[in-house]
Amino acid sequence: MYILVSIKFGSMESAMTAWLGKFASGKTLFVGVGNPMNGDDGVGPYMAGKLPHAIDAGNAPENFIGKINSANPESVIFIDAMDFGGKAGEARIMGAKEAKGETFTTHSLPLSSLLRLINCRRVFILGIQPADTTFGAKMSKEVKKSADMAIREIKGILD
Repeated sequence: MYILVSIKFGSMESAMTAWLGKFASGKTLFVGVGNPMNGDDGVGPYMAGKLPHAIDAGNAPENFIGKINSANPESVIFIDAMDFGGKAGEARIMGAKEAKGETFTTHSLPLSSLLRLINCRRVFILGIQPADTTFGAKMSKEVKKSADMAIREIKGILD
C-alpha cells in the first residue's frame, strides 16, 4: 500500500503539501540517489542539489549510511528514479514498510535493503517514473517538470 498512490502534475502540489505536512514534520533529511550520466536516473541528485538538508548519495547510497544516521533526523526521504510502470514524471511516495521487497529502482541494490540500515523512525521513498535512463541521455522534460514542482513545494513547506 502506498501512502499516496500517485501524484500527477495537476495535483502534485496539493498532494505533496498534505503529505509533507503529515509525515515530514520536524528535522527531515533528503537523500538523492542516482546517476546524472544516465538521464532520468539523475533526478535524485538533481533534487538533492536544490533542496535544503539534502545529501547527494549518487549511485552508492550505502556509502552514506553513517552520515545519514549521524545527522539524527526525524524523517529521511530518499529521492530516486523508480520504474513502477507509471507515466514519465509520475511520482509515488511510500514508507519503508511498503517498500520491502520492491526492486523497481534503477540500481542493483534495492532501496528496500538499504532502508533497514537507517536508524530513523520515519523513512520514505519519493520515486519518480523515468522516461530514459540510458547512458548519456539528458533528463526528460516530464521528469524535470515533476522534480521542479516537488522542489518548489518542499521548499515552500520547509522554509
